[in-house]
Amino acid sequence: MNLPAKNKAESPEYLAVQAQEVPQKELEQGKGWIKVVAGRYAELTSQIPSYSEQFIYHLHLEAGQQFSLATQGGLEYAAFLLESNVSINGDAYTAGEFIEFDRKDGAIDVYNPAEKAIDLIIFGGESYTEPIVAEGPFVMNSRTEIAVAYRDFFNGKYGEIVYHN
Repeated sequence: MNLPAKNKAESPEYLAVQAQEVPQKELEQGKGWIKVVAGRYAELTSQIPSYSEQFIYHLHLEAGQQFSLATQGGLEYAAFLLESNVSINGDAYTAGEFIEFDRKDGAIDVYNPAEKAIDLIIFGGESYTEPIVAEGPFVMNSRTEIAVAYRDFFNGKYGEIVYHN
C-alpha cells in the first residue's frame, strides 16, 4: 500500500491478518455477506491501518440477490469481477472486468443474475495527489527517494532476512 509522503519514513510494520479475522457482516434476508478487508463499512472496521479514506470490500452475493452501496461524492470507486457475470447499475459486466465509477454521490447497485453465488471486490477511496515513483519493491515520491531507499536497504537499515532450513 502506498503511504502518504509524511508516513513513508516510519518504521516498517507487518500485520498478518487471517481470513477469519477480517470483519464480516451478513446481509439482510440471507442475500450474502460483505467483508471489510481495508477501511470501514457500517459498524465494521478493518485491522489494517488506514492513512487516508480508502477501502477494500469483498462482496459475496447469493443467486438472484441485490446489494446497494451508497457512494460519497469526491471518492473514487471501482469494482473487479472475480469469476461471474453481474449487473451493476443496470449494465451487464463479465467476469474479469474492471469497472470504474464516477465520483458523484449516488449508489452502486449490484444484482446477481446467476443461479449461483458470486464474489466481487469493491474498492477505492480519496484521490492520491502526490507524485508516485515505483521501482522494484519501493514506491516513493521522487527518483531521489527511490535511490535513498535502495541505499538504506543495501546498508541493512530495513533489517535482516534470516533463512532457516
